[in-house]
Amino acid sequence: IFSLFCYLVLSVSAQQDLTMYSIQSIPYSSFLNPALMPKSNFHIGLPGLSSLHLGVGNSGFNAHDILEMKNDTTLLIKLDDFVKGLKKSNNIRADLDITLFSFGFKVKSKHYFNLSITHKTSALFTYPKELFDFVYYGNGAFIDETISFNKLGVKALQYNEARLGYAYKVDEKL
Repeated sequence: IFSLFCYLVLSVSAQQDLTMYSIQSIPYSSFLNPALMPKSNFHIGLPGLSSLHLGVGNSGFNAHDILEMKNDTTLLIKLDDFVKGLKKSNNIRADLDITLFSFGFKVKSKHYFNLSITHKTSALFTYPKELFDFVYYGNGAFIDETISFNKLGVKALQYNEARLGYAYKVDEKL
C-alpha cells in the first residue's frame, strides 16, 4: 500500500497558489488576489463542482530517493535508504480546502463582487528519526540506550472560511 501511495503521489500535479494568483480567466483567482477582476461576468460554485485544493508534503524524505523501478515492472522500496536519510525531526503536512459555495458577478464592467464559503483542514504530523530506527532495526539496536519520542505529535486545524470581496477597475492598468 505504501509503494502504491508513493507512486500515486509522484504522478499527481496541480495548479499551485503562486501560479493562479493573476489568472483572470479563473474566477477562483480572486480568492488569492482580491483585487483581481476576472474576465467572466458571472460565476457560481456549488459543492462537488467548485474549487478543491489538496496539498501534501513532507520534510523527511524524497520518494525518488527511496523508490527504485526494476525492469519497468517492479517497484522496489529501499527501506534502508529511507531510514538512514531521515532527519532528526520530520514533518508530514496535509491541507484540504473545499469550496462549498461561491458566486461572483460584475456590475458595469468596473465593479466585481464575490462571496464564498470554504471548509479548510490542515494537519501536521511530526515524528523523530528514532521512531523509524526502532521500527526498522528493532530494540536490539538500542541496548543500554534511551529512546525519546518527545517530538512525536499531531497538530490539526479545521474551520470554515467566509469570504466577501469587491474589486474596482480604475483604468486598463490599475
